[in-house]
Amino acid sequence: MYCTGCGTPLQQGMNFCPKCGMAANVAQAGASSVSASVSAGTFEAGRGALILVLGLLSLLMLGPFTGIPAWVMGARDLRKIAEGKIAPSERTMTQVGMVLGIVGTVLGVLVIAIVLVTLLLVLGIVTSVSGDYSQETAAVLSSLPAAMLPGLFR
Repeated sequence: MYCTGCGTPLQQGMNFCPKCGMAANVAQAGASSVSASVSAGTFEAGRGALILVLGLLSLLMLGPFTGIPAWVMGARDLRKIAEGKIAPSERTMTQVGMVLGIVGTVLGVLVIAIVLVTLLLVLGIVTSVSGDYSQETAAVLSSLPAAMLPGLFR
């Protein structure tokens, strides 16, 4: 038996086509009902490739700017795949892109936090060395958590 949507061979007992995701009972019903359901567009278009590209970009250089959209779009598309609105063949690219978006976002936020803390430390060192250690600078530096700057409060 073959899937009438894409022509992939189907084994006995399969519920869905592994390639296009069409229901096997639809494939067994006959060509007229299958062609009507295929032409009507049984699935929404998936955005797996776009989500994967956004996730890769977030991991490589843009962090949260492309990671958050990949994360949100991936979660929405995975929900639609589970509901049967998007073809199951989009699941792998969508999941990989979403995970890369999450990792890229977390790493990007960590890098931004490290840069900010480093800049504040340099500002504190420069102002204390130059002798222009004002009350505002002292207030900013003392408001930082002691865990972030353990050597500053000794």
